[in-house]
Amino acid sequence: MGLRLKDWYSLTKVNRVVMPASCFLLGVFAFSTFNELYVLPIFTILFLYAASATLNDLSDIDIDKISNPDRPLPARKLTRLDTFKISIFFAIVGVISSYFIGIIFNKPYFVLFGAGWLMLGIIYAVITSHHFITSSFTLSLSHGLLPFLASLYLSNSAMISYKALVFMGVILSTLFMTYNVKDFKDMEGDRLSGRVTIPLLKDASFGKKVMLILFIMTFPTAIIAWILLDGSYLSLVGSVFFSLILIYSGIDLFKANSRKEFSRIITRCTYVRALFILSFLL
Repeated sequence: MGLRLKDWYSLTKVNRVVMPASCFLLGVFAFSTFNELYVLPIFTILFLYAASATLNDLSDIDIDKISNPDRPLPARKLTRLDTFKISIFFAIVGVISSYFIGIIFNKPYFVLFGAGWLMLGIIYAVITSHHFITSSFTLSLSHGLLPFLASLYLSNSAMISYKALVFMGVILSTLFMTYNVKDFKDMEGDRLSGRVTIPLLKDASFGKKVMLILFIMTFPTAIIAWILLDGSYLSLVGSVFFSLILIYSGIDLFKANSRKEFSRIITRCTYVRALFILSFLL
């Protein structure tokens, strides 16, 4: 195949693992005492994310030919069969690693975490990615709620408790409100494929206004979560600070017109929303 490191990075979108990894660590630090064994599930998350991201590239090839022509598949550095094999490889490694992590933690049903992630990845790639509401909901489940619940299961913490439910609400609302920013750099391909995304609801300018409103909603989310969790003033300052950066990103969207500019904002949001989630641990 002759892929360079840059191509593997583009194919697996490994930088975006920061969100599900953060949701997993939120559960670990909020409900148990951290030990080095909790690093192992992060690798499972990495493999499963790579599997679903590669599968998504297969379903998005026609869109990527227009919006992301430099990715390995539309650039013909990989064939469809090669991409499918890579996705299967990461999926098998992810499920096997989740099985052995279940053995290490004496949690035999942890393998269902791997299977559930892959199932949601297939549902997203084949069904729900065509509309921004269903795509955001599916990604919020697979990249947020599922890793969080997996951490509670491994740490013997109650999945249905007041504190856990508040965290679930924060995770789902934050991801649902912020994930759609990724669609701004895929506008032309999404338009031709008939997808319904926020940038295509009316026009790009209207979509940017909607996205800014969604980013602004992270501010009351920070306040409400802080009150419900009876958090420290440090957690309030942290969550409000990262919320303001997200709002600034929404304002920054209005100045962006190229794929490069949209990619810069999307990358910033990827890390900031993870820090927003983790700030409630302060």
